[in-house]
Amino acid sequence: MGARDIMTVVRDPRHVLGKQFCFAEDGTIRKTSTVSISIGEAVQHHVPDIAALEKLLAAVSEDCHAAIINSAFPLIQVGVPFLIFSEAEFAKRGIKRSDPSVTWPVTIQYGCKDWLALGRFKEHTAPSSWQLLDRDVDEHTPQHFADLDYAGWLTLVDKLLPGVMKCARLRAHSSSARVSYQGKPVGGGNGHTWFQVADPDDIPRMRTAIKARALDLGMAWTKPRKSRTTGEVVGRGFATIIDWTVFGSGRLVFTGKPGAHDAL
Repeated sequence: MGARDIMTVVRDPRHVLGKQFCFAEDGTIRKTSTVSISIGEAVQHHVPDIAALEKLLAAVSEDCHAAIINSAFPLIQVGVPFLIFSEAEFAKRGIKRSDPSVTWPVTIQYGCKDWLALGRFKEHTAPSSWQLLDRDVDEHTPQHFADLDYAGWLTLVDKLLPGVMKCARLRAHSSSARVSYQGKPVGGGNGHTWFQVADPDDIPRMRTAIKARALDLGMAWTKPRKSRTTGEVVGRGFATIIDWTVFGSGRLVFTGKPGAHDAL
């Protein structure tokens, strides 16, 4: 088994994790999602190849309470169920993330049984060998990039990450591409393309390099940064044809079944 050929499935039985689509008052389609999990039930899966990846993603895609974390949790054995708590949930139980006296994973009683528990913290996770190219076309995407078909988009991605075209890949539609209105996908150009890397520890450097290469190749544009609490514009950043934030260890990937209004 490759030490990092692992993906983690997390479920929140109490809350829907898949993205939700409904109509706003002005008639536009609104997309909402749970951006974090306070308490989740997780298990790591050994994913040695594309066939195993396809099987796992297919199962998760039919579960509206599930999401993927494409990271390993080295302190827990593969196949052993465990809990993922937020920092706030640990604090409620008197456990401080910064306390050097705490031995991780901790044992916590939850639902009348004892569980091992960790957080989606940088110090608890390690990058998986499986990574994804996330295409997210929005109103800020320049039209010539938004209009690219999949083949054209992938050709440009290969300039950002030389060698991608030669890798085995798995293309999976995003939640918005799986929801349709009047026969047309809500987000037809969006999606995930999964690929495998030889050295997962190189992912942080790759993430930084993508930003520099996008600027150098003229494949970057500015977009506003909004406050997560107020929605107000608090600054400006830049973006490219893939979302590099998904390369952060411990990040949630919403691959579960989306929820939709009856007309969608």
